[in-house]
Amino acid sequence: MTKLSIKKRFPYKVKIIDNIWIPLSDGCKLAAKIFKPDVSDKVKVPAILEYIPYRKNDYTSVQDYAVHKYFAGYGYASVRVDMRGSGESEGLLLDEYLKLEQQDGVEVVNWLSKQVWCSGNVGMIGFSWGGITSMQVASLNPKGLKAIIPVTSSVDRYYDDAGYFLGCLVGQTIGWGVEMDSLSTRPPDPDIVGLKWKKIWKNRLKNTPPYVPIWLSHQEKDKYWLQGTISKNYNLIKCPVFTTGGWADCWPNTVGRLVKNLNINVKGISGPWGHNYSCFAKPGPQIDFLNECVKWWDKWLKNKNNGVEKDPKITAFIRKSMKPNPLGVDRPGYWIKENSWPPKNNVNKNFYFNQNQLISKKSSSKNNFITFSSPQNTGYGSGEYMPWFVAGDGPELPTDQKIDDIKSLTFETNVLNEDFKILGSPILKLKVSSDQNCGMVAARICEINQDGSSNLVTFGIINFAQRKGREKNLKVTKNKFYEIFINLNDTGYEFTKGNKIRLSLSTSYWPMAWPLPKNFRLKLKLDECLLKLPVNLLKKEAKNLVKFKKPVSAEFRKTIQVKKPLKRFRKIIEDKEKDESIFEIFHDASWIGPGLLKILDNGMTLQSFVNQKFIIKNNNPLSASANYKHEHIMIKNKFNVRMLVSTNISCDQKYFYYDYLLQAFNNNKKYYTKKINKKILRKSF
Repeated sequence: MTKLSIKKRFPYKVKIIDNIWIPLSDGCKLAAKIFKPDVSDKVKVPAILEYIPYRKNDYTSVQDYAVHKYFAGYGYASVRVDMRGSGESEGLLLDEYLKLEQQDGVEVVNWLSKQVWCSGNVGMIGFSWGGITSMQVASLNPKGLKAIIPVTSSVDRYYDDAGYFLGCLVGQTIGWGVEMDSLSTRPPDPDIVGLKWKKIWKNRLKNTPPYVPIWLSHQEKDKYWLQGTISKNYNLIKCPVFTTGGWADCWPNTVGRLVKNLNINVKGISGPWGHNYSCFAKPGPQIDFLNECVKWWDKWLKNKNNGVEKDPKITAFIRKSMKPNPLGVDRPGYWIKENSWPPKNNVNKNFYFNQNQLISKKSSSKNNFITFSSPQNTGYGSGEYMPWFVAGDGPELPTDQKIDDIKSLTFETNVLNEDFKILGSPILKLKVSSDQNCGMVAARICEINQDGSSNLVTFGIINFAQRKGREKNLKVTKNKFYEIFINLNDTGYEFTKGNKIRLSLSTSYWPMAWPLPKNFRLKLKLDECLLKLPVNLLKKEAKNLVKFKKPVSAEFRKTIQVKKPLKRFRKIIEDKEKDESIFEIFHDASWIGPGLLKILDNGMTLQSFVNQKFIIKNNNPLSASANYKHEHIMIKNKFNVRMLVSTNISCDQKYFYYDYLLQAFNNNKKYYTKKINKKILRKSF
């Protein structure tokens, strides 16, 4: 992994205002931490806002310090605000991306721009939720907001956010809902809010709804998802946008979408990374992201003539061949620059189908058919949906794809006689029917190394009910042939001479995608199937290549490990007698770090345990169940709180069944319990 350097000397000394209150128009107050250049208020500086629900005083605070102290050291007032109902902020956090959340964000921007120490110019930054919110607030055009930096974010809440990634209910994402259930019901810090902390906590426990039932109640792209969806109207964003994302992330397509659709100054960088800022994200190589941000801020918040507006529209990392490795080690590859998306230097390389082959010329064979169906446990090699978001180090990337290839229908090229690179979204056209009134395909492109290992390049999923778009689920008629297109995830990859390309098709992709309610078998009409690879012809010469400096940040917030973490694991158990598979993940880690950790400057001690268990019978899609347990410990002086949230999702043909248990403990005594049991009608999932 690329070594991160810690910068200790900056143009400005930094002072930290641990907590201030930002008043909103409805009387609610939001808690904020300010990292500020240590200068007189008469020296006006721009403000940079990170506005998220992840608890500025504990949960994300270790990394927050490294980011915000860096910006403050270069002459910016960098502000971390907890959203309404999170951390020490008042109110309730009732769901993701509500209109009220965005309106609050506008008020915060306006408040910052009017402070005596502020120049009037404000920028917003954030990754994941924070990146999405920065775009949502920018679409409302508060006067003081001059530029944003959304990172590893989504522009379409339905397509690739929490619930229905690529047209299927995401099994792993339900775990994210459970994480938020436990996060949004935790108490505030008594040292900040005083004796009323119990009252605030009780209100959160009683009145904060679990998120998953809300998401399950909206299985089509209805008004619920359209609210806050940026892709509905990109033109609403009028300030400059610098965005980054990663090929290993759950949202690898956002950078390209923003570069393609925004009509203002936009700059994008797509790297090999998972879910984090690209100075910290795994796998490497990481880049000097915070310095890239400062250049962006300097141009648009300080009006410095540094030429950043002339940077390439998009800079992309081209991964090179390697043996599959689920760990966050550096990937081999190089950086190229393009000025459009899709890249103007792209051409399509077509592959046609012939039995189990991918061939360069269309076969003359007519009425050439093949049928296939996959066991329900296909997909264990997929890796995490959102790698390294909250889990620390560990094997979270895809493993050797042979584990899933042997359960899939595969098509292979001959041995490649030359290297070539792709950049963009491969497109797969299938002429396909299902023997039931439902169907889905998970498509994976892999590179087969000379040792036989199978390395995942990119993948895509389609639910036949959404073959004409995401807004409405259509009827699927059994045994009727449909022309179906799958846009696989954007990627940058160089295939190596002497290796092969494999296309793997499966009818299940568990636990990434929840199985459809019936077993089904698909039939392909091979002579009408086609794979298009976006081959990039840009030459690997100096003028087209980019080199980034190694990553640098300010110091992290200091912690000490009070107890070592429990051993994390990922295991697959095959019960042959029951014909059942159990996929289980456990880790003792969170954003703050592994084990029981104490934050030195405020004395808060924290620990998090996460256990995920996915169970399915190999020939019964209705046997699918997902169990999530999140446990969180908070200790500070006489303050001793433990939260335990457990959720189980199961199904039959007509319904999803949702079982929820929240238990809160104060000083080792049970303080509050909430149970919810719901059944939710299935539509096309």
